[in-house]
Amino acid sequence: GVGKMLIVSAAFLTVTTVGIALAPSFPFLLGVSLLSGIGTGAIDAGINFFATRHFSETQMNRLHGCFGVGALVGPILMGLLIGAGTSWRTGFLLVSLIVIGLTVLFALTRKIWETATPRATTESAVEVMSPRQVLSMPIMWVCLVIFMCISGIEQTSGQWAFSVIQEGMGTSDQIASLWSGLFWGGMAFGRLTLGGTAVRVGTLRWIQGGVLGAALGGLVYALTPYPVAPVGLLIIGLSMATVFPLMMMLSPQRVGNAALPHAVGFQMSAATIGSSLFPWIAGYLFGRTSYHAVAWVIVAACLLLFTVHALLIWWQRQDPTAGVAA
Repeated sequence: GVGKMLIVSAAFLTVTTVGIALAPSFPFLLGVSLLSGIGTGAIDAGINFFATRHFSETQMNRLHGCFGVGALVGPILMGLLIGAGTSWRTGFLLVSLIVIGLTVLFALTRKIWETATPRATTESAVEVMSPRQVLSMPIMWVCLVIFMCISGIEQTSGQWAFSVIQEGMGTSDQIASLWSGLFWGGMAFGRLTLGGTAVRVGTLRWIQGGVLGAALGGLVYALTPYPVAPVGLLIIGLSMATVFPLMMMLSPQRVGNAALPHAVGFQMSAATIGSSLFPWIAGYLFGRTSYHAVAWVIVAACLLLFTVHALLIWWQRQDPTAGVAA
């Protein structure tokens, strides 16, 4: 069940985080970091699976808004520790204490994760499809491309913000850090506040509008000089804020309940691939050309995402049961 998986994954993450803090060599650090990613991914997948079945669109956005707050606060706290002369190892030991607390929390709330009633209370029991069966569904691969693009846009924007603004635009470290923080803060703010508005406007319409808004922000980021260009970065963050959680909420109606447990995991894996692949492409082009390449990668990813999602919407409107498992 979800509860047991969350407990085991959090305990595993605790061990690997301690391993990172005490790593005796760089190769050991890399190996433990890989294992740590497995624990983190399992927690992400478990919570998102639970949320797709039990949360509203607004609640899902607030959940991901909390993820954004953590993504913003974590690096700041680590930076403060290092700035105070403390080793980075101390920072990871503190993280391990937080994860221990998370493990205890999952254990105390296990019954909630296992027995909570889904939003669709008329939902009948279905036999869960195998991973191979889920991957044999064409719509699943379309969804994987979509999640890879969404995460790629977010992470390319966030990971390269400091370097683009500091090195490319010639600002100070403090100014670059501020804009980078504003990007992540804007995403968290959007997820915490805009979920209800997205539902009122219409989920599909809001998602497509958000992606177009991000593409527009990417053009501002690419084509204008400082200090206007970083405003484009903020536009990207606010525009993309609700896209990931809303797209995750669409999973049950797109793949069906039988495929949902593995589909959520596959989508989170695709997001992880996107968060590595797109920033790598942007960084390669940044090094070979100029900092503008980062913004153009974001624009290209937005256009790909908009097109693939538009085709998926059209496909399912033509055949509402297309790719859906019972």
